[in-house]
Amino acid sequence: MEIRKGMLKGLFLVVNCFWILIMQAQVPVLGIPKGHLAEVYSPDISANGKFIVTPSADKTAKVWELQTGKLLFSLEGHTDQVLSARFTKDNQNIITAGDNRIIIWDALTGKKKYQLVHGEIPPINFEKLAAQTIFSSSISAITISKDDKYLASGSTDSSVIVWEIKTGKKIQLLKHTSKLRSIFFTADNQHLISLTENYFVSYWDFRNAKFVKQLAPEAKNIAFLSISPDGKKILTLTDTDASAHVWDLETGKMLNHFSTDNRLMSVSWSPGGKKIIGAAKDQSFVWDAVTGKPEYQLAGHIGWVYNAIFSPSEKIIATSGRDLSIKIWNATTKKLLYSVEAHQGMINSLSFSPDGKQLISTSDDHSVKFWDLASGQLSKQLIGASNEVFFGNISNDKKYFLTASADNNCIVWDMQGAKKIHSLKGHTSWIYFADFSENNKLIITTATDNTARIWKVETGETLQVLLGHKETVNHASFNSEATMAVTASEDKTAIIWNATNGKILQVLKHAQQVKTAEFSPDGKQILTTSFDHTAKIWNVESGKLVASLNKHTWLVRSGEYSSDGKYIATASGDKTAMLWNGANGDYIRTMQGHNGFVYKASFNSTNSFLYTASVDSTIKIWDVQHGTLLRTILLHGASVKSIFSNKGQTYILTSKDAIFHINDSALNNKSSVFLRDSLSLVFTPYGNYMGDKEMIRLLYYINGVKTLGYDQLDVRYNRPDKVLEAIGNTDTALIKSYHKAWEKRIKKLGIDTTSFRDGYSVPEADFTNRDAIEYEQKAGTLKLLIKGNDSAYKLDRFNVWVNETPIFGQRGINIRKRNKNGFDTTIAVKLSQGENRIETSITNINGTESYRMPLIVKYSPAVKQKESVRFIGIGIDMFIDSQYNLQYSAKDIRDLSKTLKEKYKDNIFIDTLFNENVTTSDRSLFWSWFVEQRI
Repeated sequence: MEIRKGMLKGLFLVVNCFWILIMQAQVPVLGIPKGHLAEVYSPDISANGKFIVTPSADKTAKVWELQTGKLLFSLEGHTDQVLSARFTKDNQNIITAGDNRIIIWDALTGKKKYQLVHGEIPPINFEKLAAQTIFSSSISAITISKDDKYLASGSTDSSVIVWEIKTGKKIQLLKHTSKLRSIFFTADNQHLISLTENYFVSYWDFRNAKFVKQLAPEAKNIAFLSISPDGKKILTLTDTDASAHVWDLETGKMLNHFSTDNRLMSVSWSPGGKKIIGAAKDQSFVWDAVTGKPEYQLAGHIGWVYNAIFSPSEKIIATSGRDLSIKIWNATTKKLLYSVEAHQGMINSLSFSPDGKQLISTSDDHSVKFWDLASGQLSKQLIGASNEVFFGNISNDKKYFLTASADNNCIVWDMQGAKKIHSLKGHTSWIYFADFSENNKLIITTATDNTARIWKVETGETLQVLLGHKETVNHASFNSEATMAVTASEDKTAIIWNATNGKILQVLKHAQQVKTAEFSPDGKQILTTSFDHTAKIWNVESGKLVASLNKHTWLVRSGEYSSDGKYIATASGDKTAMLWNGANGDYIRTMQGHNGFVYKASFNSTNSFLYTASVDSTIKIWDVQHGTLLRTILLHGASVKSIFSNKGQTYILTSKDAIFHINDSALNNKSSVFLRDSLSLVFTPYGNYMGDKEMIRLLYYINGVKTLGYDQLDVRYNRPDKVLEAIGNTDTALIKSYHKAWEKRIKKLGIDTTSFRDGYSVPEADFTNRDAIEYEQKAGTLKLLIKGNDSAYKLDRFNVWVNETPIFGQRGINIRKRNKNGFDTTIAVKLSQGENRIETSITNINGTESYRMPLIVKYSPAVKQKESVRFIGIGIDMFIDSQYNLQYSAKDIRDLSKTLKEKYKDNIFIDTLFNENVTTSDRSLFWSWFVEQRI
């Protein structure tokens, strides 16, 4: 079995990659920044400039808040790469295309509206869709009409279908003679232009399904086509030479020809349609679109240039190439402004933000990056987990769990605290599998470096390196005493090892790669599965074949013994699972019903049920005795890594976007551990969380299509004590200490937790005179009008921050006694020389803080203030209870003060407080001084 026993106890419900806090009133959604796991294609920005959608080869499209770069929705439903994702111009819908389907999503909720499939006239209702369907043809192009009424999709089956976006109704079917490359609606929304792989450009009256004429009849080998901004011309690019052409849309005649000494990789119109820009080897070219005359060249890349585009103002040109750099050029002077080493993989697309202030790049390195054009600096990037977790496993004593990922790293985690204990370093390539011994003392790992390794759990040290396979080692397991191990490899063998000294005991051979190998419960036999369509039973002592299980018609992905050794279950690429006699391998029955590859079959703890997991994103539960299907569970695209049983409960382990999910016997998600690099974050059923600070800072809340910072609910839900209780931690002293720390924090902030109410509401606060405040300020004092409200709860306090320093102290000003939902006041703040970041917020009686929207102003005094360094040191190493005394606190402050004085001499102000002088009044004097000095 891949996973044997134990798991984290009930934690959290996961729905489409977001955690929903379970409360009685309207609830927010807690978001995790889970980025793409494969190359990202050309993105699209909503017409209102608020959102961006990114399609990817990881079978998803993701919707992000443009201002903050935070993930709002992950659109999951395609069974293959998503090639295109586009907003409708009314910002209401998102249309994605991939495999043989188009999905229309609600842009405000991320929910699916319709699925449109070539060859099926009615749209598919997702609520009634039992499982994904695999189709033979695929979508190759989509386009949306200018009025948002129609969607056209071109397919590899040589057809174009026009759909009504509002209803998903099929309007027309336009048959072609070859696969579709691209399609466009004309500006009048009356006609459709299509380009096929046989280079035929067609002009259709799509409402009447009438072919009107062939465009560009003289053109040959057309690889690309686009319509001019005025809708009167088309631009084509050939794939056999270095030429591009402009054609008149009405007459079909060629107007201009553009060529270079090297093949053009891409061409595009300038926003005004007066110029053509093309990318070729080492350089980019600009032509006059009207006369066809070349204007200038931009040289600077090393190797081929793949993308070249104008900014909306046409004053800037951006280029990217094989050298993985982005170069920004002044289109007037033709000079290079700057160059950045942009990505670690091929740059797939470049596009400008609507205001022309940012450049957006997507890459094979899974990232989307935003570049500030004024400075050339990276302003934000849309990324998530650094590596997908390939596998996870749990120790039998429930103390540890393992994760293996694409960074050649296997991490051992403390189960109850979700803290990293150590990394198992030694493999030189991807770790493919990891498992604990039954006695919880050893770990065995396999990797693509052709080795397996045995490790000591307690220390993480390598005990044995198992050398003998010639290709990737896919799987491994120990016998019950951990005296032997067996490994399965792509070199068509399984090897039985002495786990103590690493010597080879037996070599077991298949005709194709061996996918899994495991011992029978009594340790006398080994079960192997292979891509040669068989599973085999072997005698451990002699290495001889006992039985060959030959009923499957395609590769056998995995096999497993029941805990009593009575049965064997196998899972195959032929979409079935089969049941066999565990002793002699006799065939019993087939479980058939999945629509795709079945890659795991596992017994429950009583061996009465069999769970099968498939690429069709479903898990099926079968009655072992009769073979009847009891239940089907749709997992919404999650990839199941393991299914295992222990003490009457069955668990399902999935890992997607580096998220570790655990389910209970009811197959409802009961826990979530978010893993990133060597950090973790754990959630309870009621939204409480604990984890590394770096991970907590990644959290945010989604309220509709707005995001809120994690700190707005941090006081209420950052509760390590409750998390430890929920996951069954038995260290009561640790739990008690965390609880006391939380109470101390609450007391320090002056929050009355007895006023907390069920339900959720986010208050709002802002400077009402924000738009009237100029960035450049000459006066040292700024007047601010502050207004706030909460529709559900009374307000508790408010505060203002200047450069992250709270003007009214950490607690702010208490306004609870006003017993009001609204707040309105005017204050004046003193500005520091240079840039000032000013924020305000209000907090309701539930401890929820409003979002702090920064106001940035720059203060330039008539007489420049003298800058100096200030150091305030407070050292306490003596306490009333001497058992808590420290040795170095005061000494460290004195030593640091001395070092700073030597470095800055008279340019530093130093003051210190030690031990009995650290009083409330002295600290208040310090604070008054800070305020007076405008620090």
